[in-house]
Formats: sequence, structure tokens, C-alpha cells
Amino acid sequence: MVDPANLWGRVFTLARRDGSRAAASRIPQNWLVFRQGRPILLAENHGRELTPLAGWEDVDFPGAIGALQALMERPLVLRAVRRLEVTTWDGRPVRETEAFPALARAGFTVDGGRLSWDGYPGPRR
Repeated sequence: MVDPANLWGRVFTLARRDGSRAAASRIPQNWLVFRQGRPILLAENHGRELTPLAGWEDVDFPGAIGALQALMERPLVLRAVRRLEVTTWDGRPVRETEAFPALARAGFTVDGGRLSWDGYPGPRR
């Protein structure tokens, strides 16, 4: 969620893996995932667009995915969104990236060009 005291993106620059600056608006639809106090993943637009940051390592997949899934553990009326729908990873369609198998293993459902998580693993009937 948005923390008005969070200085990342405003005072401290967020950098992508290639070293370029990642601009992140401080709005409720954008989230940061941290590892040991350092941002590793920028989730924008309610998690639709995921951008791994400079400190990202492939071993971060389980923890970062778990942090996003934890948002769906709240009662439905308290969630910011009904489901997570990931469409891009690092600016590319998620189905064409290394994130696809990690998200699918974690229970995200393939839904056209996106991967969805509503808190209930497995396909919907």
C-alpha cells in the first residue's frame, strides 16, 4: 500500500535492472516489494505491470510473488482489487518472460495474455 513516508521514487531513485531510472508515482495503485529494506519489484496499476528493480535476483520470485498474493488474503471487501492480473514483466508481455513459469507454478491462472490470481489457486469453472 502507499506509505506517505516512503521516500523511494521521490528522494531515493528507483533503478531498473539495466540501471535506467524507474519512475513510480506515489498513488495507491502502485506498490513496492522489498527484500531486506531494499526495493526489488515495482508493481504498477494494481499489479498489472511488474518491473524488477536493480536489486532483483531470480531467487526473489517466491518471496515477491508471495507478497503480491498476500494482498488477496484480505476479505474481498477490503481488497484494493478483486484479483491480480499481471500483463507485463519488465515492459514485455508476461507470457514471453522468465516470470511466466514462476507465476504459473505459484498458482496464477493463464487467462489470454495475462496471468490472474484471485486468492484461490487453480482454474475457475
